[in-house]
Amino acid sequence: MRSQTLVAVVGALVLGWSMHQPNPQAAPGLSISSVSGTLSHGANITISGGGFGLKPAASPLKYDDFEGATNGGMVGNIWDVIRNGSEPRYSTVVRRTNSTMSVRANFTNGAYGSNFGVSGQAMPHIYLDAWYYMDAGRPYSRNHKLFRIHSGTDGLPNLYYNIYCQEIGSSHLSQDGVGGNFHEWIGVAADYFERRWVHLQGYFEESSPGMDNGTAEFWIDGQKQVNMVRTFRTRDSSSASWDAIWFGNYFGHGSEGCANSYGDAYTYWDNVYVDTTRARVEVGDASTYSNARHREIQVPVTWSDDSISVRLNRGSFAGISGLFLFVIDSAGNASAGFPLGGPAAPTGLNVRLGS
Repeated sequence: MRSQTLVAVVGALVLGWSMHQPNPQAAPGLSISSVSGTLSHGANITISGGGFGLKPAASPLKYDDFEGATNGGMVGNIWDVIRNGSEPRYSTVVRRTNSTMSVRANFTNGAYGSNFGVSGQAMPHIYLDAWYYMDAGRPYSRNHKLFRIHSGTDGLPNLYYNIYCQEIGSSHLSQDGVGGNFHEWIGVAADYFERRWVHLQGYFEESSPGMDNGTAEFWIDGQKQVNMVRTFRTRDSSSASWDAIWFGNYFGHGSEGCANSYGDAYTYWDNVYVDTTRARVEVGDASTYSNARHREIQVPVTWSDDSISVRLNRGSFAGISGLFLFVIDSAGNASAGFPLGGPAAPTGLNVRLGS
């Protein structure tokens, strides 16, 4: 049953693009002294240094680049799935550079959702890193959620980001809270997202019961800080904690703000990473985190305060050599970039970076 006591957004959302990076500041003592191993995709390397902090589980909660999947197969394996018709499926229709497979979610006219994600596990803190591609029918649907975070017990609390049609757009914090508008942040929201790979990064903390201390930090394409809120309520004293995050989601086919008919629409996903802490490792194309326009998440294997082992992921970079490696601790502080040898590699990245 929907709680009537949950509070909408308390505090202002950031309207307009912020050029602040996700947690770019360097923390005293957080540094990389050396990297050993072979700089190739899929190889394990060891990062030595200090101030990395502790990560209770070195590996992320879930990570998948979908490379081992079968084209046309139904999504499953490590993912929980909500099906609507025959989707979501593994697909070769739309792929990132250097990728052979993605996940496709199909939103046909009249169908309201096909989802994959994580459920049934307490996630009071969620860090996500994913690449997203929207192929929408015209005219645009009124209601597409990039992802949804909620409690599987009662469907609440609820955190999601909407892409509406040309005329309207919205970000919702808690199921009743209306935040800022995508069209105020990035112009025509659907036009920005349509038919290109967009990098999504977010860090979210649920509030204490009945308190206005929830956190939402969300970035698009590395340089664009869409959302920074630390004063909203996700639950009252009786609401359950977050235990589900769903990707794919849906286009609603109502008429609010748009025409009444819609064509078929698809979303594609690649390199989806979900964790319960923002402690992580990334590689990027500049020596400082704030200047790196293209970054790719890495996959930790072991983690201690002075040593981390990761399985290298080049993503859509042509190679690893020539990039810079960053360690981010659980507070969101980033190390200086450690050079990974050789000249910088071209990316072939299909992402538009605005000012």
